[in-house]
Amino acid sequence: MKSKLGVIAFILLIPALYFTLDHFISERGELDLAPAPVLNLLSLDGKTYELNDFSEKIIVLNFWASWCPPCLKELPYLVKIAEDHEEVTILAVLTSDELRKAMPIINGITPPKNFKFMIDYENASKKFGTVKLPETYVIGKNRKIIDKFSGDITLSHRDIPKLIKEYSKENP
Repeated sequence: MKSKLGVIAFILLIPALYFTLDHFISERGELDLAPAPVLNLLSLDGKTYELNDFSEKIIVLNFWASWCPPCLKELPYLVKIAEDHEEVTILAVLTSDELRKAMPIINGITPPKNFKFMIDYENASKKFGTVKLPETYVIGKNRKIIDKFSGDITLSHRDIPKLIKEYSKENP
C-alpha cells in the first residue's frame, strides 16, 4: 500500500517539478542580441505605437492575460520596476484575451508614466514566438533582445532590475 502511494506521489510530482523548473531555465543564450520583431501595438486610448516609438529607453515587453494567475502576480512587480527605473518603458501587452475582461485589473493599477498597457491587435506575441503566458522580453535601446523570461518573472533566479543596471552601464 505504501509503495503504491509513493508511486502515485512521484507521478504527481513530475509535472509540478517540470512547471517549477521551467520558470528558472534561461533562454538568453539563443536570444542574446537578436533583433526584436517589428510590431504595432494599440494603447488603451486607441493610439498605435511601434517599438521604435520607445527607442530612447530600454523596453520591458510583457505579454499577459487576465485569465493567467502568474501574469496577474507579476503585474505589481513590473509596476515597481517602472517606478524604480525611469530609463525603462514597461509595455504590458494584453494578448489572448478580451479587453472588457482585463479592464477591472487594469483599472485597479495606477502605473507610473513609463508603464503602458497595450493591446496585441496584430499578433505581436506570435511575432515574438510566445507560446505560453506570461512571457517577458528585455529589449535594449538598439532594439536588440537582451533577455527573455518565460513564466512568472517573480519566480526567476534572474533579476530584471540588475539586468537593466548592467545594460545601462554598458550602453549609456
